[in-house]
Amino acid sequence: MEIPFIGYGKLGSPLADRLQQLGHAVTLASANPPSHSLEKTLARNPNLKVATPKTAMGNPEVVFLAIP
Repeated sequence: MEIPFIGYGKLGSPLADRLQQLGHAVTLASANPPSHSLEKTLARNPNLKVATPKTAMGNPEVVFLAIP
């Protein structure tokens, strides 16, 4: 399943990590690739993809929003 993620902090990062490990194609939507939360999330799981928000929202079946 194609799953773009918006928000990958304390809640979103572990969710994105686990969904990718379960075999889903998880893409982190990032307008600012060098952000601290993005670096931490990729350090946890370098197999996660990163794309601009517009690209990440290509044709998803589900979108995860993990924002305050």
